[in-house]
Amino acid sequence: MKRSLVGLVALLLSTLVQLGCSTADVLGAHVLKGILKDDPTIVQATVKATADVNPDARDRPSPIKVRFYLLKNVKVLQNASYYDLKDQDRELLADDLLLYEEQVFKPGSVVQLELKLPPEETLEDAQVFLGIVAGYWRVDQAIWQLSREIEVHDTTEMEITLGQTGVTATVVD
Repeated sequence: MKRSLVGLVALLLSTLVQLGCSTADVLGAHVLKGILKDDPTIVQATVKATADVNPDARDRPSPIKVRFYLLKNVKVLQNASYYDLKDQDRELLADDLLLYEEQVFKPGSVVQLELKLPPEETLEDAQVFLGIVAGYWRVDQAIWQLSREIEVHDTTEMEITLGQTGVTATVVD
């Protein structure tokens, strides 16, 4: 059995040599591409809801629903109203939406969040953005939406803060 396998490999190699170097280059590039795959695009975030997050009508801190998106483009996200995104975000963002996650955060909570996009879902020269939409009680007085460009085929670490009247996000070096 071992002898026939060695013979088969020898036959394959001699055939490649006879076909020429260009065929070997194409085959070699294909094999290398299979071995050296791109890394996934990952956002690892620490999400902190402050103790006074999202005050209700009586100024009591309240849980807040937050939607996280990985997007190809943020133009629609930035131009849409909160209510349009609340009611039909997936329809509005459909052409740009790569990944979606929704979570509810209690006042004072700290949560580790990971958003992972498989490598085959982004081109090497593509842009990917993290979009965040937070459901504040007083949405007209809050910074309820933001976006940040993230590294493709890499891990981006972030700190996201859900504050009393707005959301912030910073990249951790």
